[in-house]
Amino acid sequence: MSKPLNDSSYGCCCFMFLKLLRTVDNFIYDTFNQAAFHRHLLNSDEEWDHCLHDASAYQMPKQLRQTFAFILRFCNPSSIGLPVPTGNAIEVQPYNQDDEREEAEQRISSLNREQLAVFETITRAIGNNNENDRYFLDGPGGSGKTFLYSTLLSFIRGNDAQKRRSSLYRHSCARFDE
Repeated sequence: MSKPLNDSSYGCCCFMFLKLLRTVDNFIYDTFNQAAFHRHLLNSDEEWDHCLHDASAYQMPKQLRQTFAFILRFCNPSSIGLPVPTGNAIEVQPYNQDDEREEAEQRISSLNREQLAVFETITRAIGNNNENDRYFLDGPGGSGKTFLYSTLLSFIRGNDAQKRRSSLYRHSCARFDE
């Protein structure tokens, strides 16, 4: 036969069990809801807030908006907002035109035949300032794409032509293989 609910020994056991349910990591919470939340048993938007906060540190604005839209569309958050910018933007260091020119000369002399052909094509296009020219730099890993980009940037910075710098961003690069 079961014990009646008003039996004092049952209540004492029940009280200890209920206290145990409110305990998470040796901390006793005031409510079961708080304890369940800290045990990660309740759905919350905390995961999405963490995701957006982390993404805001390394994603570009368009990617951050896409991540936000993805969360809204597929994760069904109850209440979520974009993270507030921290104001810790990456500070661009000024460059020395003479150092950049010297760096460009050294890098240009190290370009292989294919890289040099691409370099000359792009610098001609930048000099002509033809906005319809588009180039795409493609090649296997280790073929020198980043080296070529760095060479182009040093060359442009060394020549310090504002229109040439902005023109580089309108032109991409050509394909080459080593």
